Amino acid sequence: MDVKHLFTIYTGLAQALAPPTYGLPDWLCVSGRTWPIFQPAVEMAAQQVNPTWRQAVEALAALKKKSSQAARRSEYEALFVGRGRPPIWLYESRHVNGRIPGPATFSVQALYKQAGLESESAELPDHAALELSFLVFLCQQEIKSADPEWRAVRRLFIKKHASLWLPNVGRALIHSEYPAWQALGYLLVASLSSSKQLKAQKPEKASAFLLPSIMQPNECTLCGFCVQICPTRALNIVEDESNTTLLLSTKHCIACDHCVRVCIPKALTLESAENTPSPIILRQSERAICPACDTHTVSQAEIDAILTQLGEHPRWLDYCLNCRPYQMELSK
Repeated sequence: MDVKHLFTIYTGLAQALAPPTYGLPDWLCVSGRTWPIFQPAVEMAAQQVNPTWRQAVEALAALKKKSSQAARRSEYEALFVGRGRPPIWLYESRHVNGRIPGPATFSVQALYKQAGLESESAELPDHAALELSFLVFLCQQEIKSADPEWRAVRRLFIKKHASLWLPNVGRALIHSEYPAWQALGYLLVASLSSSKQLKAQKPEKASAFLLPSIMQPNECTLCGFCVQICPTRALNIVEDESNTTLLLSTKHCIACDHCVRVCIPKALTLESAENTPSPIILRQSERAICPACDTHTVSQAEIDAILTQLGEHPRWLDYCLNCRPYQMELSK
């Protein structure tokens, strides 16, 4: 891939993903064809067989309307800040190690120091904007120097760090509801996982053919934590009059394994799957019925999980919330 085009694209991605306290770039608020990364993306799409480059160009070209800084900042906060926890994490340690900070944080920091760099940002060194800025630096050194060592360092950094998680961030953005960030998502995926070498080295959990699976349905309590943490809303719990069902939309799943990590009973795993229809029923449980008023209450799976924790079966637990106080009074 053309390192000069990558230099411009990584620069734009680093600017866009930097915390808005540093100010979002003005170009992010105008039509996509005028973005500084548009023409380099066009050139890359012409050179590369990876269709993601073409999708990136199409997404950028479709951005015709201008947007305000306030609107873009609001989108950034919805994607990367959220309420309590962000829908999409921008730290390598969170994706790779499951916590912030983690071993990836200190590994990246050591690499910066080896290159003679010190971060002036208040962010952790494994923030997406800082890793992309490091790639900008490596591209710059590669352009200025004829020494092939810089290209080797760039490729090694992508292999050991950037390609392990930033493409997943890109896929989550592609499935978001914000067109400007969808375009940036395509660029993240294309620029960091488009070559055959990178695809071969990509970790198994990022494979498009890995999907959440529940091997032992009775282990799933239908608590809904996996639904809350899913960055692309691929998981969803629906209820009808009789059943509570955990559904997976395979076309939206990016195999990020967030659901697997948050599953307390360890019911969820990532399994290989091909030609799988969408949606998939991962877990279904009949809803209990209140013996007093015949109203459907919570799923039997949830009740069973509560009983396991209590170690006993209090009679009032079978009743709906309206009938329960009366039953508890009777039991005194």
